[in-house]
Amino acid sequence: MSMKIKYVTNRQKVTGFKYFWLKYINGFDASVHCARCLLGHYSQKVGLQMPVNSEIAIDEFNDYKCIYLCGVIGYKNNLHVAFVPSDNENDIITAETYLGDKVIITGAKRLPIPPLPAGYNGLPLAYTSCRNYQFGISFFEPDKAQTTLFPFS
Repeated sequence: MSMKIKYVTNRQKVTGFKYFWLKYINGFDASVHCARCLLGHYSQKVGLQMPVNSEIAIDEFNDYKCIYLCGVIGYKNNLHVAFVPSDNENDIITAETYLGDKVIITGAKRLPIPPLPAGYNGLPLAYTSCRNYQFGISFFEPDKAQTTLFPFS
């Protein structure tokens, strides 16, 4: 089963983001936030210069635990999609950008990115509001997040 990504737009290229990246993630560094906290390899196929309205295979690396797609322009307009391969080619993730373009990922299952409360683990807002960091905590340190967020459950 292979995963594919398609950026659907009526524009000539990926538009509206300062950064647009896909990373094959195999670890998490809780000492930093933003893209640096998600350890792994960046795709050379998916980025601001990728072809639009064409399917692109997500097949550059095999040694990863999950994949993360991120489009950065400003906090409320950023795009965040964490996912893993699916055995079902009919599993499709559709994410809409703030400009109304769509990212369609086939053969994948979306992973949640649960928010962290302000002050989580004594960290500043730059960490707790960062969706890359939020995902890293929930995916790689779920026991720590569970006991810190819900100490009485």
